[in-house]
Amino acid sequence: MSDGKELATYCGNEINMEFQIPHNVHVMSPNNNMLVRFHSDFSNEEPFRGFLAHYRAEDIDECAVENGGCQQLCHNFVSGYYCSCRMYYELQPDNHRCTVSCRDLLYTYESDEFQTPDYPQKYPNDADCNWVVRVESGFVINFVFQSFALESHPEEHCPYDYVTVHYDGTDLGPYCGESQTDWPPNIVTSGHEVNVTFHSDNSEQRTGFHVRYYVTARPCPSLAAPAYGSMIGSNFTFKQSVTFLCKAGYSVNGSSSRTCQGNGTWSGTQPFCQIVTCDTPPPIGNGRILFYSGSNFSYTNSIGYECDRFYELHGMSFRECQANATWSFPNPTCVPICGESSFDPREHESETRIVGGREAVRGSWPWQALVKVFAPNYDFLEVEICGGSLLNEEWVLTAAHCVTGGNKYRPSFFGNLVPTDAVEVGLGIHNRKQHTPETLYTSVQEIIKYSEYDAGSWDSDVALLRLNQSVQLTDYIRPICLPEQNRRPGWNDDSTVRIRNVADGEDEGVVIGWGQTGRYRSTSNVLREVNVGVNVPRDECNEAMNKRITRNMVCAGPREGGRDACFGDSGGPLMLRHATTGRYFPYGMVSWGDGCGEEGKFGVYARIENFVNWIKSVIEMER
Repeated sequence: MSDGKELATYCGNEINMEFQIPHNVHVMSPNNNMLVRFHSDFSNEEPFRGFLAHYRAEDIDECAVENGGCQQLCHNFVSGYYCSCRMYYELQPDNHRCTVSCRDLLYTYESDEFQTPDYPQKYPNDADCNWVVRVESGFVINFVFQSFALESHPEEHCPYDYVTVHYDGTDLGPYCGESQTDWPPNIVTSGHEVNVTFHSDNSEQRTGFHVRYYVTARPCPSLAAPAYGSMIGSNFTFKQSVTFLCKAGYSVNGSSSRTCQGNGTWSGTQPFCQIVTCDTPPPIGNGRILFYSGSNFSYTNSIGYECDRFYELHGMSFRECQANATWSFPNPTCVPICGESSFDPREHESETRIVGGREAVRGSWPWQALVKVFAPNYDFLEVEICGGSLLNEEWVLTAAHCVTGGNKYRPSFFGNLVPTDAVEVGLGIHNRKQHTPETLYTSVQEIIKYSEYDAGSWDSDVALLRLNQSVQLTDYIRPICLPEQNRRPGWNDDSTVRIRNVADGEDEGVVIGWGQTGRYRSTSNVLREVNVGVNVPRDECNEAMNKRITRNMVCAGPREGGRDACFGDSGGPLMLRHATTGRYFPYGMVSWGDGCGEEGKFGVYARIENFVNWIKSVIEMER
């Protein structure tokens, strides 16, 4: 049943009442509801099984019947439909009827087209349309009619259907007819807005018209490229732009781009090319800037650099102002000249008179530092002297055992650093008992020992002292060079000594210090030097000494004894000269020995090349 009407009644079975059963029968309701009713009476003579049915909802296509009542377009969707109208028509409140709606249709593109409603079919009766074309000021509008057919009259001019054109106080038309001679001419407006109107009466219709329009621009004055520059663009009409570029080393001053405006003038200002200038270069420490070509730092101008005495330039010695307003090359630095002395040391002498040495030439070893260690609890009694090597204006290299526990005036356990106020460093000293204008004494700000220093075996006997002031370099105070880092663990561990960057035949180094001149002698007042052999195989040294010689140690001295460092020389350098530069560097640093210059014994030195990376990392980190 549906809407109170019975659609069908079924009973029976498939055996003897097949004509009454709904086998493969489709029953459709006229609307969206259906009632299925089942009835059974009081008897049941046979085992009837009842029925099985399936249902499916199907959408009604309302548009299939009389277009759904829509005057123009009908759109079906699930459970409903809606009406719409063609272009230039408007749906009425009843949602079914359409009326012409073509008033004040606005067009703003620089080129487009429009036509009468229903074109190329006949236009509707009683239509009043108008199209407004409005573009930017500076453009004029060009109209070209592609087709034209409007009802006309043989005697009266366009009384029924017609087209008119209006712009800037100008009225053109009306136009009607169907022959080519009746068409409106190609129209060029004088302004940037035009109104096209169309009217039709309630009688005959034609196909109407189809019109295209495009805009053209008015020109601006011609432009030219600036000196030392160029110009991109040659179209000098409205909306067109030109771009100005300058040669390398020059920059645009003014408008880099200009656009032709609607009033016939150019935007911006006419540019000129100005030479590029670089920022004032930063000063360099311990040096100065030399002006090679002027001081205004403009393109191609160059500057030079010069370092103070005792310093040398690292980096390029000149820089040039580049086209991108930056200086060529990184800023150089002035670093201390290392390993060179203002006073030549003594020539190598064969006589052996430190132990078996001689007094050094005053100022010949300007990096030698005197490290004094005091006993804080004994009115700063000087209890030990050591040597050291000046590395730069703030750092001194010395032996770790010089600044750690072990002395009777210091803590009794090994490895502890002495207080910084118990250490004093002297520089520019020849006679340590005399204070001259060249000498400088300074306190210590920080003591850093190598982390793996072993106070028992004296392995890795290396420490750094950071001075409390940045010392001024002089003829008597200059730093020593560092050797190259030993990059391969175990290098030189074999019995054959190989020293890199030292000329062939240079088998002796120089040891300097104020230490004892013999095992039972007093320390020296004046700085002494001694030449010792450095080509001692490690296995031979291990057999001769009472402690193990590790890879961080090197042995030096003659097998017959007589030339050696002694007590008080610890921390001082065992120096070699670089084969190429001729500059001195510490191959070793005085560490320990069995006596002083004993026959069959050697002096043991910390192998500095193994600690170069650590030394550099500490100095750089602490800056």
